[in-house]
Amino acid sequence: MSIDRKLSLREEQDAFNRQLDSLLKTHEGKYVLFKNGEPVAFFDTHTAAYETALEKFGLDSTFLIAPIEEPNPQPVSIAWDAGVMFG
Repeated sequence: MSIDRKLSLREEQDAFNRQLDSLLKTHEGKYVLFKNGEPVAFFDTHTAAYETALEKFGLDSTFLIAPIEEPNPQPVSIAWDAGVMFG
């Protein structure tokens, strides 16, 4: 990935998803700070990752902080989220 190009949050998430299997083998249970499609550092807490991201990149930058854990998709009721009631 080019360091000069700013990735969108969606692109950062996609890069994380592609690398998740590998990250699970070496850093499961940690949080990863992702920037420019690559892991920057690993942390024990989300707070530590966020503080480091702010120090390194500032508020105006796009970065991703994600837990390194097995995916657990959760079904979501669109009707409930949209406030729609039937009956």
